[in-house]
This record gives sequence, C-alpha cells and structure tokens, in this order.
Amino acid sequence: MGEYAPTWVAERGLSATTDELYRRLLRLHVLPVFGALNLDEDHPAGGSLLEAERLAATGATTVAKSYRLLKAITEIATDDELVRRNPCRIKGAGSEKPRGRLVWAVSRRHAFEEAMPPVRPGR
Repeated sequence: MGEYAPTWVAERGLSATTDELYRRLLRLHVLPVFGALNLDEDHPAGGSLLEAERLAATGATTVAKSYRLLKAITEIATDDELVRRNPCRIKGAGSEKPRGRLVWAVSRRHAFEEAMPPVRPGR
C-alpha cells in the first residue's frame, strides 16, 4: 500500500487542492495504519482499523475523508486485480455527519438586536 497509494494519487490528474488534500490524508492518516500492508493480503477489517486508530485524534470528518480515499484506492487496486476484493466495506464509514446548527429563537434574536447599539449613518 505504501508505494501504490501515492502513485494512485499522482496518476489521477487532480486539482492542486484535491491533490494536496489526498497527499495529506495519506501521509497523516492512511499510510501510518496501512502503509506496510501488502495489497494482495486479505484484510477483512478494511478501514475499521483506520477508524478506531484515528477517530479520537482527528475527528469524524477527517476519518470519513480518509476512509473514502482508502476505499477509492483499494477499488482501483481491485480493478487492477492487485486485490481479490475491496476490504473497505463498512457501511456509512465514509459519510460525514455534520454538526447541527445553532438556531436562535426569534425572541432571543430580537433581544440581541435590541441590545446592540444603534448604527450611525456614515460609519
């Protein structure tokens, strides 16, 4: 995985920002866990190790992005017949669950607006 994954990213023709994101995810999250593994070994746990190892340190969004990248890489490796089947099969592991938004009640918003000093014209 350590040699295949960076090559996979380099061959994608990605935008500069996506390329940088993928390389950072590989360097910090994917390769520290999976870099030494051979692609032809069967890893039934798939990305569960990635999730378990990294969730506490990085947060759910980064883990989801890292898992999606790992899954995409191993999907192409499967197509290239380097892997018998994609080990990344955890339902929902690549989904980001955004935090809820803070919504003020109308009465609280009005109270906030009333507490603000008036805006003077020309300033």
